[in-house]
Amino acid sequence: MKNLQPKDIDEVFTFYRDENNGEEPTEWEQVTIFNNQGCGIISVDGCFGAINKIGEIIIPVKYSNLIDFDDELILACNEEDFWGFINWKNEIVIPFEYSYASIFLEKYNVSKVCKDGKHGYIDRKNQEIIALDYDSITNINFSEIGVLRNGKWGIVNIQNQQIIDFKYDFAICIAENIYYVGKEVEEKIENYDLDLDLLTFKNGNLIKFGLIDKNENLLMDYESYTITGFFGNNKVLAFDYHKNENYLFDIISKEKIYAPTEIIEDEKTDYLKNILLTK
Repeated sequence: MKNLQPKDIDEVFTFYRDENNGEEPTEWEQVTIFNNQGCGIISVDGCFGAINKIGEIIIPVKYSNLIDFDDELILACNEEDFWGFINWKNEIVIPFEYSYASIFLEKYNVSKVCKDGKHGYIDRKNQEIIALDYDSITNINFSEIGVLRNGKWGIVNIQNQQIIDFKYDFAICIAENIYYVGKEVEEKIENYDLDLDLLTFKNGNLIKFGLIDKNENLLMDYESYTITGFFGNNKVLAFDYHKNENYLFDIISKEKIYAPTEIIEDEKTDYLKNILLTK
């Protein structure tokens, strides 16, 4: 059995010894993180495998990617770029049949996957918890998921029951019974910086975002130019394209709150986020 020394390993983490306040590097160029079982993911020449603490290869260095996320399973991508799950004995637990797969979410114990262009969630037995029936899907927030079908977004819960009808150009749950939704508008913006990735378009038209509740009452009009996940104390973070800065919208008073002008640009968003967290 071939042993791999840390100097043979690339694209992994570098540790430092405790001596000299951690400023002294180890004798090894790079070392991997070992889990509770004493196993660690390695990469050699762009291929991934795993070793034990004495450098023995326990998973062949042949995968396109390996992601260690718990003591039972490894999220793996094979040489054909299909995703599945293996265990630390290199046994296939969930077949390599997905074009995308996420690690299992700790709270719900499900993985977001895509197969044949359809998205959903599976459990550790490869059973569909949210059927692979959607053209796109968001992460689970507050037990609810934004899903795309036939060009329109809606919301379903973790039991795959419809909460919000499929009528929006985007939808995601950002708080209990609060949803950030997008709507195509006639406004167009010319000559913006594509690298900023701040604007969303559909059919050449701008999508702007507002807030609704579970009864689809409009809490904030469609005025934000970006999607946000930041909500607290009845306020949501939004973006004003024309001023090129974020602001808070108070869904009770309908007030727009901008950071004070004396705060430097790089700190304005953090200032607003702190307000969301302050009771």
